[in-house]
Amino acid sequence: MGIFSTLFNSIFKAKNYPQLSNSLGIVKREDLAIRLVGLRMKLVLMNSGTPESDAHKKAKNYVKETFSQNPSKALSTLEGSVAVIIHTYMNSLAQLHDSPDLKQDSDFINKHIITEIENHRKILYPGDDEFPLNISDYVYYRLRIELLGEFNCTPEERGFDSKTVKILSDSAQGFFLK
Repeated sequence: MGIFSTLFNSIFKAKNYPQLSNSLGIVKREDLAIRLVGLRMKLVLMNSGTPESDAHKKAKNYVKETFSQNPSKALSTLEGSVAVIIHTYMNSLAQLHDSPDLKQDSDFINKHIITEIENHRKILYPGDDEFPLNISDYVYYRLRIELLGEFNCTPEERGFDSKTVKILSDSAQGFFLK
């Protein structure tokens, strides 16, 4: 367990938060959150009958107007919570990318990464002893706990059903692979 303690101490406590890169450059949590806000807005508009090209333009304008002055503001959204969890998860995997342990027992490492994220997040909003070990399911589980604790509502009441959370989680993970 020493590797995980060292890994998560550096992720959660470092003053210079590690930044992952993709072909577009450094992946920052704020940028990821903004992308997810835009994606969710686009999905909502399309579900209400707006053509995809119009929904894309409206979502793009919205995020530009809302976050251009203060990108960190995106971290205070539900999409920001998704972005932070996925960023931490992907950062943890990236640090272990060349590890023979990852190739040999990815389920074990996945379980430990999600457990460490849970141990960190449950400080404010305790969860169950058993929680999902699939990252998309875990994100939905964590949103549910934090929304109930903070606002006494469910993710669905905020427009975040499990399908939407899965789309956002999968999109966030995919962004790291660009």
